[in-house]
Order: sequence, then structure tokens, then C-alpha cells
Amino acid sequence: MSIKETIKRYLFFTAGLFMMAVGVALSTRSNLGTSPISSVPYVLSLGLPMTIGQFTFIMNLVLIAFQIILLRKQYKLIQLLQIVVAIVFSYFTDFTMELFSWINVTNYPAQLGVFALSCLILAIGVSMEVTANVVLMAGEGVVSAISTISKKEFGKLKVAFDFTLVITGCILSFIFFP
Repeated sequence: MSIKETIKRYLFFTAGLFMMAVGVALSTRSNLGTSPISSVPYVLSLGLPMTIGQFTFIMNLVLIAFQIILLRKQYKLIQLLQIVVAIVFSYFTDFTMELFSWINVTNYPAQLGVFALSCLILAIGVSMEVTANVVLMAGEGVVSAISTISKKEFGKLKVAFDFTLVITGCILSFIFFP
């Protein structure tokens, strides 16, 4: 792949990260929920004095460390770019949360509209991230690592991973907000 092509892919990937952050911010601002990968950082940001982006970064570092532990010598050093991706995505998340801080929908039809828009934008962002095909985000990277080690299908493990994140977010909600 040429340098020009690599730069194009990384720019497209970065635009996808921004779109994903917009989707996360809008879904959160709709007051109807957030994406599974953002559920734990969101709950922690409500209960502790750090932002959703800061907790996203910390969670991504934990997921990267877990990949390294699981894969050991199979871990490809290029995947350390996930740290840079985590920094950028975390910044984008906090930036878009602030950008859309004026959104405070209180009626259900408006909430559904904002949430539907967030799902569309998040889907476009994920599509851009996958199409760029440069580096995995930490959430997908850890699922890929588990898939490699366990020899189980990525798709089923991804659903289980997302379910685990949502349940963890729920448990944290009960801890912080009894």
C-alpha cells in the first residue's frame, strides 16, 4: 500500500472515529441510552469526577492490556496504535459531548428522533472505521483476541462482550445510585 493510500485510509478512519463519537454523544444526549462500549464509561462519569472520554480512554487501555496478556507473542505491535486511537476517540467523545451539551430533549418523540439519528450516525462511523481497514479499536481487538484464543466465532463473542459491558454498566448504576 502506498503512503498516499495509507494516509487516505487513516484520514477516513479518523473521520469514522469522529462520526462514532457524534453518535455516542447524541445517543447519550437523547436520554435513552448509549452504545454498549460506552455504557461503563458513561455510568462511571455520572458517579465519579471524570468525563466519559477519560473513562473511555482508561477502559481502552485495560482492553489493550488484556489483548496483550491473551495473545502474548501473537500480539502484533502495529496494534499498539490502538492507544493512539483510544486517545483520539476519547477526545472526540468529550468534544462532541460538549458540542451537543445544549441538547436537552424531554419529550419522548424528540428523544426517539435524536436517538434514531444517533444510531444512523454511529452506524456510518462504524462502517467508515471498518472500511478503512487500518487498526482495530480496543473493543473489537479484545474480542478478536478472545476469538483467536478460544477458536470461537467473532460475531457471537462480540454480542456476549457487548452484553457483558451493558450488565457491568447496570451493576455500576446500582452501586453508584442505589
